[in-house]
Amino acid sequence: MLKNLIILILLCGLSMGGYLANNTINLLKSTITTLQIKHQKKLLKTKIKERGKRVVTAIPIVGLIAVGWFEKLEYEEWKQDNPDGTPQQYADEVATLVYEVAESYYEDITEQNADGASLDNTATNSNNPNIN
Repeated sequence: MLKNLIILILLCGLSMGGYLANNTINLLKSTITTLQIKHQKKLLKTKIKERGKRVVTAIPIVGLIAVGWFEKLEYEEWKQDNPDGTPQQYADEVATLVYEVAESYYEDITEQNADGASLDNTATNSNNPNIN
């Protein structure tokens, strides 16, 4: 009888451990998937930034030809990842990413300006004895 009770307790413990391990594995899989998606977005943002640098530094005529060529190559790469995608979907995705990059630049600039303004105010206040 005692032997059967011990076996039953061990069986319950192993079942609970298996259940917890399975839940942990599922949680880790979903976390990995989320991180992979974030990584893909960061790579696309980096590509957009690099594309912007190429466009800004392009020589007028040769630069326009190069930009068109780079855009074609990147569209073909995107088409491999999205075989059912249309050029309009590609353009929408690029526009969204360009907007996100521009927004992050804008946030960085406003943050730097805010930091600089607060430092200027602190220096002004410490130099002026009439301000409390």
